[in-house]
Amino acid sequence: MDRLRNLDPRRRASDQKMHQTTSTITVNNSQGVAASPSNGNNEQQEPRPKVSSLVFKFGGDRNKKVPTYTFSPAEQATIDQQQNNLLHRAPSSPQPQISPQIRTYIEQLETKNSELSQKVNEQYQQIENSEKKMKELTQFSNALQNKLNQDTNNPLLQLVLNFCEVTSDQQQDILSLFESKIFQCKKTEQQVKSLTMTLKSKEQRITELTNEVNELAAKTITIQTPTSAPRSNSSISTTPIRRIDSTDELDSINLRRELLRTRSRLKEAQRELSSQNSLTKHLSTNNLLSSDTLISDLRKDISDMGWEIKNLQKTKETLKHDVEKLEKEILTLESQKNSIEEANAMITRENKELRATIEELNDQNRIVLQNYHNHVKNYAIHEGLMTKLYDSMAQLEKENNQLKEKCVFLEEKLELKQISLVDKNELEKLNSSNRVLTLQYDYEVAKREHCERQLTRLQDNIKQLQSELSYMDEKVKRADDQMKLADRLNRDNKDECEVLQLKIMDLEKRLNLTEKDKDIVEQELLIVKQKMEATAYRIQRYNEALINADNDLELMSDTSYSEDVGSINGTETVSLKSRNSHPTRSQSEI
Repeated sequence: MDRLRNLDPRRRASDQKMHQTTSTITVNNSQGVAASPSNGNNEQQEPRPKVSSLVFKFGGDRNKKVPTYTFSPAEQATIDQQQNNLLHRAPSSPQPQISPQIRTYIEQLETKNSELSQKVNEQYQQIENSEKKMKELTQFSNALQNKLNQDTNNPLLQLVLNFCEVTSDQQQDILSLFESKIFQCKKTEQQVKSLTMTLKSKEQRITELTNEVNELAAKTITIQTPTSAPRSNSSISTTPIRRIDSTDELDSINLRRELLRTRSRLKEAQRELSSQNSLTKHLSTNNLLSSDTLISDLRKDISDMGWEIKNLQKTKETLKHDVEKLEKEILTLESQKNSIEEANAMITRENKELRATIEELNDQNRIVLQNYHNHVKNYAIHEGLMTKLYDSMAQLEKENNQLKEKCVFLEEKLELKQISLVDKNELEKLNSSNRVLTLQYDYEVAKREHCERQLTRLQDNIKQLQSELSYMDEKVKRADDQMKLADRLNRDNKDECEVLQLKIMDLEKRLNLTEKDKDIVEQELLIVKQKMEATAYRIQRYNEALINADNDLELMSDTSYSEDVGSINGTETVSLKSRNSHPTRSQSEI
C-alpha cells in the first residue's frame, strides 16, 4: 500500500485506467486533515475519549445511539447487601394462636414475599448480563478504533467516523437518556424496598388483629359466664330482660335463678332478725359492699369494651389506608408495564436496524468478493503478460549476445579494414546500428522493471483484499452476535412483562382479601355494639334490683326495731304481703 501511494501521478492514472475495478478511498480525520499513510505504522491516531459508561451502537446509515449503563463496584456491593438482608431476615416475635382464615392469609403473604425476592434476584441477574454486554460492546469499540488507526482506506470505517462525529447537543441528549435510565433503576429498587416494608407491616398488623380477636373472644366468654361475686340477701324484682341472642336468654334464666335464691335467703334472714339484730346489720353492710364491687367490675368491663371498639375502628381506618396504598401500587405497576412495553418496542426497532446493517454488510461483502475475483482475473492476465515479457526478454538477450558477437566480429573487421583502408561509409553504418541496438536494450530493461513493479503492486492488492475479506467476516460474526443479544433482550423484556402481570394479579387478590377482612371487622363491631347495649341494659336492671333491695332492707330494719321478739308470725305475714305487692308493681311497670 505504501508503494501504491508513493507512485508518480502518471503511473497512478495509467493504473486506474488499466484496473478500473480497484478502488482506493482516503479517510479524513475528525479535524479535517488527511492522515499520512507512510507513517501509519509508527504514528497512530489518538483514540477518542470514552464517555464514562456509554457505548454507541451503530445500525446501517442511521445515526442512532443507544446508551447503556454499568454499575460501579460500590453500587454493586450495596445491592448485594440489600439482597442478603432480604433473604436472611426472620420474624422478631412469635405468633399467637390464629384462626384458619388468618393463617391461610399469612401463608399467602409469605409465598408472595418469596416470589418477590425471586423476582429481585432475577432483576439482579439481568443487570449482570447487561454489564457483560457492556463490556463486550466496549471491546468492540476498542477494536474499531484500532482498525481505524491501521486501515484508513475502508468505507465501513469511514461510516463509523461519520457516526462518531457527534455534536455537543447530541452528547447531552445521550447523557440525559443515561440519567433517566439510572433514575428508573433507583425507582425500581425503592419500589421493591417499599413492597418488603409493606409486607412486614401487614404481617405485624395481622398478628395484632389476631391478638385482639383472641382477647375479644376471652372477654366475651367472661361476659357470657355468670359472675361469681357474692349476691345480696335482698329481694329483687323479677322483671324480664330484653332478648337479643341465645346468650341473653341464658343470662335471663341465670338471673331468675339468682332471684329465687335471694328470696329464700331473705326468708331465712327475716326469721333470724328478731333474735339477731346485730347480725342483720353486719349482713347488710357486707351486701352493700358486694353490690359496690359488682358495679365497679361492670364499669371496668364497659371501659374495656369501649377501648376495644376504638381499637377496632382504628384497624378499620388502617385497612382503608392499606387499600388505598394497594391501589397506588397497582397504578405504579401499570406505569412500569407501559415503560417496559416501550422499551420492548425500542428493542424491536433496534433489532430491525441491526438486520438492515447485516444486509448492508452482506452487500458490501459481495462487492468485496467481486473485486477480489476481478483482481484475481487481472493477476492471471498479468502473469500471462509477464511470462510473454520474460520470453521476449530472453529472446532479446539472445539477440543482444548475437549482436555483441557481431560487434566484436565487426570490430575485428574494422580493424582489418582500417588496416586495409576500408571505406568510411561502412563504418558509419555499423556505428548507427550499434546505437539502435543499445537503445532497444535500454527500452527492454525499463519495460522489465515496470512489469516487476506492476507484479509487486498486484500482490499487495491481493493481500489487502484478503485482509478486507477477513475483516468483513469478523464484522458479519459480530453483527450476528449483536442480533442474538437483541433477541435475548427482547425475551427478557417479555419475561418482565409477564412478571408484572403476575404482580398485578397478586395485588388484586390482596385487595379482595382486605375487603373481606374489612367486612369481617365491621360484622364484629356490630356484634360488640349489640353486646354493649345488652350489658348496659343488664347494668340498669342490676341497679334497679339493688335499689329495691336496699329499700326493702331499710323497711325491714325499721319494723324489726319497733316490734317485739315474740311477734315473729305477724312480721312474716307483713313480709308476705310486701312480697306479693312487688310482682304487681313489676307487672304494672312492664
